[in-house]
Amino acid sequence: MKRFYGSILEKPIWLVFFSGLYPAVFFLSNNWFACLKSEIVLLLFTTFFLILCGYGVLFAIFRVIRKFTFKGIDPGSKPLNALSAGYAFAVVSFLMSGSFEIFAGSKTAVICLMVGAAISAGLAAYKWGIKYFNLFIVLMVAMAGFEWGYSYIGSRSIIKDDWFAKTKVLNDKIVLKEKPNIYFFLLESYHNSKTLKAIYDFDNQEMVNTLEKRDFIVRDDVYSNYQNTLASVASIFTMQHHYYRASSGKDDAIGVRDIIGNKEYNAIISILKNNAYKIQYICHSNYMFRSIKDIDFVFPQKNIVTVFKIYQNPIINDVIFKTPKKKRKKKRGKFGIFAHTASETHRKKLERLSVAYNSKAPYFTFIKMNRPAHFGKTWDAIPEKRIARYFKNLKKTNNLLLKYMNDIMENDPEGVIVLIGDHGAFRYRGAKVVDHDFSLPAGRIPASTLALDRFGTFFAIRSTKVPVQMGTLSHVNLFRHIFASLAGNDDPLKSREADESYIPDYGKKRVNIAVQNGSPLQTIIKKEFSKQ
Repeated sequence: MKRFYGSILEKPIWLVFFSGLYPAVFFLSNNWFACLKSEIVLLLFTTFFLILCGYGVLFAIFRVIRKFTFKGIDPGSKPLNALSAGYAFAVVSFLMSGSFEIFAGSKTAVICLMVGAAISAGLAAYKWGIKYFNLFIVLMVAMAGFEWGYSYIGSRSIIKDDWFAKTKVLNDKIVLKEKPNIYFFLLESYHNSKTLKAIYDFDNQEMVNTLEKRDFIVRDDVYSNYQNTLASVASIFTMQHHYYRASSGKDDAIGVRDIIGNKEYNAIISILKNNAYKIQYICHSNYMFRSIKDIDFVFPQKNIVTVFKIYQNPIINDVIFKTPKKKRKKKRGKFGIFAHTASETHRKKLERLSVAYNSKAPYFTFIKMNRPAHFGKTWDAIPEKRIARYFKNLKKTNNLLLKYMNDIMENDPEGVIVLIGDHGAFRYRGAKVVDHDFSLPAGRIPASTLALDRFGTFFAIRSTKVPVQMGTLSHVNLFRHIFASLAGNDDPLKSREADESYIPDYGKKRVNIAVQNGSPLQTIIKKEFSKQ
């Protein structure tokens, strides 16, 4: 038996075979819940097939050079071992480079990694053989497969929990007396003026004044309940707290995309549909939804090929999704093969806003803006030019928003317009909760400042025909207030959730409260939760 397994492990083809599986299985083990079944099959098959084809070409060249025949190939041939190991590890390192921050966005670094891995593995296989390489890659595939299975099994309890449908019976009774068009703009990491002044000493009052002159109510005491996009959007659309129970990996979440896409119960969409609204989503990407149900219009449409972005590889992204700069001016349609330009998205927003203006049925238009955008690095690694770019993006967003506002107000003056940030910009990313306070390696940051950084969001609303009555407000209760005003009664507010902002305490049945009732706390409060 030992001799049998030993002979199998000495065959180079198995190293290439499992190398074709490992990268896809690894990335899917951490992101399977963001992909459709068809995307999973495409990723596994295409990755595996292309890697095997590449090896077949190299193998044919090897045969010609060595003048081998199939019968004459020695499985233990040192040159063949070196070629196989070098190729396999070059491919694996190429596809796995996206999981390391040091290689993110750098084609040169990725190529250097590939060459280094190929040379090192080739020399080692030439000297010591292929057996241990085979054993290593088989174990890696098995571990990734086990992690995938474990994650999938664990997800079933999250989905079956039905936390998002807790108030469905009450929601189904909501009848809106007034049915204006609703324009909901979700702004990526856009802070309120209070936060911008406190953390960056930046004055955004000109934007506030311009909106107020246009009959907007702008508030500085609105905070997101959660600190990343999916968690925050989930709280808005479900009007429920989830306490990060569905969170997975880095700022991701299991099942949330299906809620946003209305495949699972979406409280806001359900209430609007019950009141004869048409629904449209116009976003810069389809990151927030996996599949769509009963949404009248969605842009951009889900494209199965975008699953290859899972590798986060700059070379793959350029080959598949990016058009060379020289051709960009000529291409007015799609940006690259399977992506779209910012100008195309802008045109689509104006086009769909026009549809809402001219429709006899009321429309709910959800527009996700991709700026100003949060910081990705830790607080001590963010260069000044990156902070400057945040404000440049913020000003661009202001100008674009005002164009949309002018267009809506001119064509639909009685429409309800909501502008709200999804979460903070994470200037102090990397801070940890320690003994009811926050500490950074270089000193202490007040808890209230960090609360502003993660949760302090821009908020403005315009509703001239039916004023929206709001006291203390956070994202989770936003549409309860809107629905209560449009319904002409307080029934939607009967299931009101706590206006609190939570920092996750992953792995434990608790969260850390950073904001309560519109005020950042000076001391963090731990809150226990259980399945409901």
